[in-house]
Amino acid sequence: MRFAQSDTAFSNGDITLEWARDFNRKSWDKPAAVQHRQLDFEEWFRCNEHLKSPSTTAASYDKPPGTEGKAEEDLVWRLLVIDSFSGHGSFAFREYCIKFNILVAFLLPHSTHMLQPMDLGVFQWLTNAHQKKLRDALRKGNLSFNRRDFAGSFKEIFDEGFTPAHIITGFEKSGIFPPTEVPAVSYLLKKKLKTRKAIDPALSSLLPAENRFPLASDTARD
Repeated sequence: MRFAQSDTAFSNGDITLEWARDFNRKSWDKPAAVQHRQLDFEEWFRCNEHLKSPSTTAASYDKPPGTEGKAEEDLVWRLLVIDSFSGHGSFAFREYCIKFNILVAFLLPHSTHMLQPMDLGVFQWLTNAHQKKLRDALRKGNLSFNRRDFAGSFKEIFDEGFTPAHIITGFEKSGIFPPTEVPAVSYLLKKKLKTRKAIDPALSSLLPAENRFPLASDTARD
């Protein structure tokens, strides 16, 4: 979790790039290949996440010297799944990810409610933890839970919402991991059935077997 500020109070390309550097460093020890081979970030790339020499910050690089010339199958790849916010599409952000072998998968616009793990597995728990903290404050007579109170309580709220179980559930419900199209397709089909709109045959062919019977029944009644 990182905090930043901007003149517009919104995120931008510069903040996104700085976040990418943080992601690059903190996600390095997560891939199985890194854990199995016990690879160190600086030893592998021969630079830090800012493309600076580990031994002296005076030396900088355009690309990580440690991975230049390596075959694709010998590189360590990471996958970053993000929404289509404009700052995520900046050239500097994409270029940085390419240099460090980070594959970026952009979610389709207006699809985060069914494809983004944060929306499906974390935010509701985070909201519940926040509301519980507010109720606790009210019971103690604190009728003005302000920004300072929120900042002081945020870590506890965050830790309760962002548990490994909630994060894993988000990836499962979105179908990102394990990879499956069933959650998204089922969601779209339910919406169409609810509004009684004609179902795209391409979607119908992807229906799980157990959902074909209600669809056939509806078709027969029509």
